[in-house]
Amino acid sequence: MRKLFKKLWEFLFPRKFKIICLEERPQTLTLDTIYIIGDWAICFICPCGCKAYIQLNTIPSTSPKWYYKIKLGKVSIFPSIRRTIGCRSHFWITKGNLYWC
Repeated sequence: MRKLFKKLWEFLFPRKFKIICLEERPQTLTLDTIYIIGDWAICFICPCGCKAYIQLNTIPSTSPKWYYKIKLGKVSIFPSIRRTIGCRSHFWITKGNLYWC
């Protein structure tokens, strides 16, 4: 029951991210902030609470790669983000909101 309530709460009140565009990755990252690094990477802290740094590749000629869109100051990242090591989180970030898969 507790798990169901948590999922419902997260659906109704999703976690929100702000974005910062930089040319180089900062030494420390801030929770609930997505860093767009030049035109080659997206970095942020894993939202599950494990505090792992996630760095997503955005270079078109490589694989795997992610795309992002910024609209009205909110970022969407696709495809979904799925960690295959560590916490094994799987989630979407759409219009600055976090949605768990």
